[in-house]
Amino acid sequence: MKQLQIENETLRVVICPKTGGKILSFYEKKHAFELAAQSGRGRKLPKAGEEPDFGDYAYGMDDAFPNINGELYEWNGKKLDYPDHGEIWKMPLEVVHCDAKSVKLHGKGRNFAYEYDKRLELLGDSLILSYRIINTGIEEFPCFWTWHGLIRYEEDAILQFPEGTKEFRNVLDSDRLGKCDTVYQAELSSMHKRSESKVRDTVSKEKESAFHYDFTSLPERDSISWEKYYIEGRVSEGRCGMLYPSQGMRMLLEYDAGMLPYLGFWVTAGRLLGDYNCALEPTNGFYDAVSIAETNGALPILKADGEWSFSLRISLKALKSQCI
Repeated sequence: MKQLQIENETLRVVICPKTGGKILSFYEKKHAFELAAQSGRGRKLPKAGEEPDFGDYAYGMDDAFPNINGELYEWNGKKLDYPDHGEIWKMPLEVVHCDAKSVKLHGKGRNFAYEYDKRLELLGDSLILSYRIINTGIEEFPCFWTWHGLIRYEEDAILQFPEGTKEFRNVLDSDRLGKCDTVYQAELSSMHKRSESKVRDTVSKEKESAFHYDFTSLPERDSISWEKYYIEGRVSEGRCGMLYPSQGMRMLLEYDAGMLPYLGFWVTAGRLLGDYNCALEPTNGFYDAVSIAETNGALPILKADGEWSFSLRISLKALKSQCI
């Protein structure tokens, strides 16, 4: 499939318009550092007429819209079909503009009436992603947008959450964090360095037995595990990141927390398809499925003729300290 490349003195970014503008490579040249999660196995492209499976595309950096978890959802007496991980990742986007440092893409929804504009532009050590989503139909529909940017896994990587983060909600059954929808209170001595953090089950409240889980670290490489959790409630600021001490690099993600007030984190250490990747996921829905977001009172509605406009900034810098 056709790929586009934009480049400046610091970064080189490779984009695939035919798969929703997926970022295949996000490369910092001076330190030879690749941020975008790469495929660890052969991926099969669908045959003509076949629907692609997201598992075969679970690498690189995608947009998830109008949902993440696939489901049929009843809205205003109609059954709405929300595909697995939304429909942008498999949507061919038209190249409206392309030059050495920027690309503008455009597409139209399949299951829902909307137009989707995406612009990628390099500025120094940052990639600016700008979006415009317009409901072109005569009816409103529930939806949410999530940055599904799968990034590099390193065993010693350190997560950096927005200031004021105190609680996390587990949203995936796992060996370490237990049942989905368990909420943990985290006493993080610092959000800017690795620290063993006491967590306590604040849902059942049956007992105060504490155990240890460091929400700032990634599972060990040989754990063959996965986790997904969200900061409980709205974030205090649109700023988070990842430190890569062994690589001497740090990634900073900045965005409008008013537009994207929730933040999730996903990681697989060999558990899903044998892959190793992770993702900080700013979103305006809590969480993952339209039906769940409705239950949580956090389901946005894109009004008829309504428009969402927002941007993200992803920066790669040399790691000189553990502060961002």
